[in-house]
Amino acid sequence: MALLAGTRLGIYEIRELVGTGGMGEVYRARDPTLDREVALKILPPMVAADSERLLRFRREARLLASLSHGNIGAVYGFEESDGTHALVLELVDGVTLAERIAGGRIPLEEALPIARQIADALEAAHDRAIIHRDLKPANIKIRPDGTVKVLDFGLAKTLAIDAGTSEAAASPTITSLALTQLGAVLGTAAYMSPEQARGKEADRRSDIWAFGCVLYEMLAGKRAFGGSDGSDTLASVLRSDPDWSALPAQTPHSIRRALRRCLQKDPRQRIRDIADVRLEFEEPTVEVAAATGPSDVPTVPSRTGWVLAVLSLVSLAGLATYVVTRPMPAKEVTRFEVNAPPNTVFGSAVNSLAYLHSAGSATVSPDGTRVVFVAVDERGKAMLWVRAFDSFDAISLAGSDGASQPFWAPDARSIGFFVGKKLKRLEAVGGSLYTICDVVADILRGATWGSGGDIIFASGSSPRLYRVSAEGGAPVPLATHTEQGVTSETLWPSFLPDGRTFLYWARTASGGPGVYVASIVPGIAPKRLLAGGSNAAYDPSGFLLFTQGGVLLRQRFDAARLEVSGETRRVAEGIAWLEAAGTAAFSLSNNGVLVYQPAITRATQFAWFDRNGRMLETVGEPGAYLQPTLSPDGTRLLYTDLRDGNLRIRDLGRNIVSPVTTGPGSKLSPVWSPDGKTIIYRGASDNGVAAFFAKSASGTSEATVLLKGALSGPTQISPDGKWLLYFGTPNEGMTVADVFVLPMTGDRKPQPIVQSPFPDVEPQFSPDGKFVAYVSSETGRREVYVVPFPVTGERWPISNNGGRQPLWRQDGKELFFVSDDRKFYAVDITLGPRFDYSAPRFLFDMRANVYNVRNSYIPSPDGTRFLVNMTLDTSAPPIHVVRNWAAGLKD
Repeated sequence: MALLAGTRLGIYEIRELVGTGGMGEVYRARDPTLDREVALKILPPMVAADSERLLRFRREARLLASLSHGNIGAVYGFEESDGTHALVLELVDGVTLAERIAGGRIPLEEALPIARQIADALEAAHDRAIIHRDLKPANIKIRPDGTVKVLDFGLAKTLAIDAGTSEAAASPTITSLALTQLGAVLGTAAYMSPEQARGKEADRRSDIWAFGCVLYEMLAGKRAFGGSDGSDTLASVLRSDPDWSALPAQTPHSIRRALRRCLQKDPRQRIRDIADVRLEFEEPTVEVAAATGPSDVPTVPSRTGWVLAVLSLVSLAGLATYVVTRPMPAKEVTRFEVNAPPNTVFGSAVNSLAYLHSAGSATVSPDGTRVVFVAVDERGKAMLWVRAFDSFDAISLAGSDGASQPFWAPDARSIGFFVGKKLKRLEAVGGSLYTICDVVADILRGATWGSGGDIIFASGSSPRLYRVSAEGGAPVPLATHTEQGVTSETLWPSFLPDGRTFLYWARTASGGPGVYVASIVPGIAPKRLLAGGSNAAYDPSGFLLFTQGGVLLRQRFDAARLEVSGETRRVAEGIAWLEAAGTAAFSLSNNGVLVYQPAITRATQFAWFDRNGRMLETVGEPGAYLQPTLSPDGTRLLYTDLRDGNLRIRDLGRNIVSPVTTGPGSKLSPVWSPDGKTIIYRGASDNGVAAFFAKSASGTSEATVLLKGALSGPTQISPDGKWLLYFGTPNEGMTVADVFVLPMTGDRKPQPIVQSPFPDVEPQFSPDGKFVAYVSSETGRREVYVVPFPVTGERWPISNNGGRQPLWRQDGKELFFVSDDRKFYAVDITLGPRFDYSAPRFLFDMRANVYNVRNSYIPSPDGTRFLVNMTLDTSAPPIHVVRNWAAGLKD
């Protein structure tokens, strides 16, 4: 059972769980005697319950505690309390080498100093006859100051379970009963020497094999020996050679030769003493070899060749150490643009505003070499495209039809994305396609792939966060403060390097909108980091990036303590963002590459169309408009201007525009009162909670709050002025939107109109106020229905091939709607004691954004023409790429 924060184990106060594995749980704890933080590794019950093995473990622990070296994680002691036994270890902040490699291959000048420190640690241990036996990237940590710490020396032996032979007990292989019972993982098998894989005794040459595996992985960005499961991996260790062509082209001959000798399967042919390498680190030589193909490197070099190879390897490492410690010239900032492929536009739908609705539509790979994005062709077909930065052309990914919101795997080899109600993954280059899981697809707002193999995504009408394995399975809700009843939305998750903690954006009742950090580990409460703004991304140099008002900002962030500090600095301006959804279109790599998409300021044009789809005239100038609605007398047009998020009214007769609202924050979904004197809209209250406001149409009065909660938007006031029709999830425990009315007088207690397990949205009163048209997704796609008001239990399906945005003709004789493929329909309606309707009639193709945007069109009172918020034919601006972005910041 996990230990809770605040409990004590002996003198140590538990702070939090920081990791779990086959060898037990690890906790951050406080040592009150020395006033320091430590790590407590809890021993597995199978060890603690065996008195003989426990005694042996104590003896081994004392030996491990004698290791005192700057590159070895220290063992402070052993603690026992109420039957729980734990090693007390040095708490090492930073990222593991596995997490660092997950971001892509490590440059030679960075990898060699890391390797030198690992070699120093191995030499110190070997001098005391201590063999690591389980050296791998996950057991190596890199502190923020660059110091390398090798962890868990000797524990593979001291925690082993006797399996009948001493060799089996000492060998950390998954063929051994020992580590099978301890839950050994594929990662251990990938670094075993062949003799360990055969169950033989491990010696210092086994550590040297593992050292070669680690160095290879740092340079190649992938494991030297891999497989689909443990058996395949062990077979690869015993029979296969590494893919030497995966090493970077510039890798010198000497390093290639050294790696081959470290990874000789016959231990007699392998270098015997890590000190031989370590000594040569101290005296750099002048060898600088040009890299060529692997064919000119002998499989087994001569003794003289090996000596030269070792000298070359260690001298290059010494030279690299000098290079990284001396002052370096500032990195050059380079900028370039990525345009949409020919005959396509950026976006997840056929409109140039689409990418505003899905953060990360253009997302840089973790290794900073590629960008993935969604582009739509002339037929409206959306696909994923990948553009390598060393290529002029983007490549479309087969199997990604209809994709949205792509995100990368930590190793940059796979891409996750949504299609309809499914979460899928696709290998980035000519790979296989897999379905990970089904999702609640009414609203999808971001996903992230952690270094531990977990994916977190936001799904639902008021999006909730879910966790699922990247290998597939059933998604499990994550316990953010949604379940505590103080949040309306949790969106745009983003894993931190440890693969357990993650960032996300939320709008809460207690603190308003902002960026939070939480953990997939149960029992750790979410923590607020930033107020307002947008989704945030972590930069490994120790910063968070986020936007405020379209300005991309940077602020110092301690990933170990989960705290922000210092002042913000501007990184870029004019970033595409949508304040209401807390999203901004930017992403970061792990090595200093920034990708973002600029905001669109001219994307739509109001225009009148006749019933045949012929444009009659334009209204006003082009802009970036949302959710238009005509006044009851048809003389004034009310809408949201995306340039600042405020409401404006255009007098159609005089062609004069007047502001209704001012100030920060987006005001959305405006509706008129029946007399045209009052406007009701959705905005954010003082503490950031979504609310409905009432304000005079003249814009002169102060806005008053009508209702607070998880509200998606008002849609209409009833013709008699008594009811406000809206949809949302205002009640605790609701996960999908339903339709409600709010009395405009009296106690103003919401009353449900349509409630179902499926999203029910976009309701509209009939002109006589006796019926409500709305949209539901109960069939798997959005369709239009009509119910009586007040509700009687009757219901009539109106559309049969997809439908959204229902609007009535003013005399009630027609009901209009748009299908998902942007086709516009009319349905003849007979109102009265008995409701009757015809089959839908196609009118024309709607040139508007019909996805997640209310009122892309407005019928005239007689239904002879329609005011359309027409999307322009201009595509979104190019994707901007900035390499070494931090070097370009100005004080």
